[in-house]
Amino acid sequence: MSAGRIVVGVDMTDASRDALCWAKAQADATGAELVVVTAWSYPPASYPTYAGYVPMRVGMDVEETCRTELETFVKDAIGDACVTLAVVRGHPAQVVLDAAHDATMVVVWSRGRGQILGALAGSVSQQVLTHARCPAVVVHHPAAA
Repeated sequence: MSAGRIVVGVDMTDASRDALCWAKAQADATGAELVVVTAWSYPPASYPTYAGYVPMRVGMDVEETCRTELETFVKDAIGDACVTLAVVRGHPAQVVLDAAHDATMVVVWSRGRGQILGALAGSVSQQVLTHARCPAVVVHHPAAA
């Protein structure tokens, strides 16, 4: 019998490291699979003059670079643990929600900006809490409290 999947969204900051460590401890305690997901998109400066056209090579380099950074981040945070990594192009909230569509839990982090700024900024954690189909946990970074 499977203990399910715990999906954790990270952006390779100290705050998301806290969320990853919390999710890893929960996965260890429950025997769940741990899935670490990060989102990427093209920086506006990378678009060529033709609106909407982005050469495939640019996208491949960005995704490959992001995957390498994620692998290093995860190893530094939780060692050589057995995890599934997902590097997906898109908006962070939607990427995390899509990855967690059949998860038993989703874990995100918060900078602790508060309800008003969070709502104005379209907070990823707020979007995940609002739309997740499974239990959602928000880990607050101590420096943000």
